[in-house]
Amino acid sequence: MSDTYTVERSTTIDAPPAVVFEQIADFRRWTAWSPWEAGDPTLSRTYTGPASGAGSTYAWSGNRRSGRGRMTIVDTTEPSHVHIDLLFEKPFRSRNEIRFLIAP
Repeated sequence: MSDTYTVERSTTIDAPPAVVFEQIADFRRWTAWSPWEAGDPTLSRTYTGPASGAGSTYAWSGNRRSGRGRMTIVDTTEPSHVHIDLLFEKPFRSRNEIRFLIAP
């Protein structure tokens, strides 16, 4: 059994690619749209690095459902691509690569 896997999802958003890109490339904006943000009202968030784009980091710590981890934007191509390194520390250790591909 392979220790790697791929999950792909897609959706249609009625907005220009630049607007969608801004929502993804700035972790501070994720509270408005990420379904994981609503799971823990006491979630602790820390933002470091630039406000958006490569090097921007978002760390969180919360309840059992939210766990603890960190996301770092590795690379962006405005307005079409955001590459994120996702590290879960709790409730289990895992490292994932996330790529948002934005197309008109």
